[in-house]
Amino acid sequence: MKKIIEVKLKGMLNPDLDVLKAEKELNNLGMQGWELVSVTPNINSGTTYKQYCTFKRAL
Repeated sequence: MKKIIEVKLKGMLNPDLDVLKAEKELNNLGMQGWELVSVTPNINSGTTYKQYCTFKRAL
């Protein structure tokens, strides 16, 4: 089974990203048995706007 979540970023230093909230969500997915397998950035003109986190879990 595969799950993809989208992490939206705004700017290089990204003041809009709540790091603690993101860490909590990633840890929550880990406790549910999901394993992070990749993080893919969406880059436009040298700026990362989004990152896609792909997880896997055994059925």
